[in-house]
Amino acid sequence: MLIRIHLASLRGLRITSFDQVSVGRAGQRVGDIVFQRPEPSQRRELYVHASAADMAGAAHAIQLALDPDRGANGWIAQDGPEHPLLA
Repeated sequence: MLIRIHLASLRGLRITSFDQVSVGRAGQRVGDIVFQRPEPSQRRELYVHASAADMAGAAHAIQLALDPDRGANGWIAQDGPEHPLLA
């Protein structure tokens, strides 16, 4: 299952619902993976659309929105600048 969503629409979602999270531009078919569970099954993927201006802090913004307690293992990019969409 693949779910596509805009970066600004992440509120209310949780990382426990997804096996893999990637981020990229809206027109791209493949994005950069920012979260991947260590287990081999990858059935629930979240693809987050971000504008070119938002890409620099997108991985950190996604982590803050989906895993605010930072309790999930599997984050590939965990640190970065605060993102204005989540302020």
